[in-house]
Amino acid sequence: VTYRDIANVQPFANTIVTIELTGAQLKAILEEQWQPAGSSRPKLHMGISEGFTYEYDPDAAAGSHIVSMTLNGSAVEDTDTVVVATNSFLAAGGDNFTTFTEGADRTDTGWVDLAASVAYFEQASPLDPAPLGRAVIADDTTEPTPTPTPSPTDGADEGTDWVEWNIGSGTVEQGGTLTVELTGLNPGQVVDATLYSDPIVIENIPAANTAGEITFTVAIPTDLETGAHTLVLESDGYDDVDIPVTVVTAGSLAATGAETPWGLALAAAFLIVIGGTLAITRRRTTTA
Repeated sequence: VTYRDIANVQPFANTIVTIELTGAQLKAILEEQWQPAGSSRPKLHMGISEGFTYEYDPDAAAGSHIVSMTLNGSAVEDTDTVVVATNSFLAAGGDNFTTFTEGADRTDTGWVDLAASVAYFEQASPLDPAPLGRAVIADDTTEPTPTPTPSPTDGADEGTDWVEWNIGSGTVEQGGTLTVELTGLNPGQVVDATLYSDPIVIENIPAANTAGEITFTVAIPTDLETGAHTLVLESDGYDDVDIPVTVVTAGSLAATGAETPWGLALAAAFLIVIGGTLAITRRRTTTA
């Protein structure tokens, strides 16, 4: 991994901030992943640190998605107090994560996230990707069984609501990689994707897992024309979904501070957060 690679993922120059939150405030922050009506993206996925997990109901009403939270095997209750580390952008309520501003004992470490990222890679390389399973759909009475993609009944128009997508800012460099996260699908559903206007057909996209999720990457050719492009999602029986993508000159993202789909989890003297990721430790437990 080169310095350029890290800077392309973490170009923001935010500082790392620690905040004390109640369990109720932490739950509210996780709820804020589901963005307000009219937002450009329906959901922004918050990365979380090792040892913290939560269960959620993707179909619940606004404010009721988070079912439970666990830290190092112990349940996090609303009256508990935890310390989180995040970047200064989120700590100030950016991207509609406003509950961060209600936290106490706020400390700005002054450590720039890019510098922290570089220091961590120097210390801990080689690194493996974080395992899945920190954010889990709440268990229902039965385990869903993968099935072929269903067709709409009676020829009904499904619109574009059959899938929720996340591609970060949608800005990617020539020669770079765009990560696409799809949720809200049927288990086993097959989705095809094509990047226009060349067009470029994306191959080897997996079928949706039992949670109705797909993650795949789009390799951007080094000679692809810069400017506006469209990633088109297709699935049998459903309307096509058009996702705007902007391709920029190679090497330009580190200077512009464009968004990334997710952050990288770091650990040094304490767990550190970059991108849209939370590092969480338990401060103490209080009782009502």
